[in-house]
Amino acid sequence: IEVDASGIIHRAWIQQRGIVDPTVVTSTPVYGVVYSKSLDGGSTFLDTVSVSGSPRFDLITPNVSMTSAFSTVDLIIDSKGNPRVVYAMNFSPDGMYSSNTERTLVTRSVVGPTPRRAHNNIYFNYSNDGGSSWLPANNAVVVNDTFTIGQGTGSLNAVYPGRNTAFPRMAITSVDDIYIVYERNVHGTSFGAG
Repeated sequence: IEVDASGIIHRAWIQQRGIVDPTVVTSTPVYGVVYSKSLDGGSTFLDTVSVSGSPRFDLITPNVSMTSAFSTVDLIIDSKGNPRVVYAMNFSPDGMYSSNTERTLVTRSVVGPTPRRAHNNIYFNYSNDGGSSWLPANNAVVVNDTFTIGQGTGSLNAVYPGRNTAFPRMAITSVDDIYIVYERNVHGTSFGAG
């Protein structure tokens, strides 16, 4: 939640947006990031608007060894009262791969046919009309490095360490420059500053 200079209350959060396939009993929930604002000090809020658009995401959840992270969202307001949102989400609903290349990289070290999530991203989206509309989600900025190939082998996180990211936070200057920090995977098993 943020309050701008005019007293407007802005809020953004992660919300379940349905399930991947309603015809499959074991289908998993999918999530998105939404936004709303109050013009009357919080007594009422305007209709919820999607920040993440039509793409639906898996939540980032801690793994058994607790070397992973979880989905978070951060919100700031610029000097003109326009919200900026950064969020960490898993790109692939239902834990599917985003390409056959990723499937090949991961299955080298995975026993059994169970699919694994493709990668986690840090997304940045913004509104220039006070939060009424946002960039289409396919135009949201992916902040983390998803292309640099690391030195690791076997797991996708080791081969593409920038694809395992979490905990984004933002700061804004008096001239509306935005700085985003986040944690990213280091050597496929732990997190470091991004």
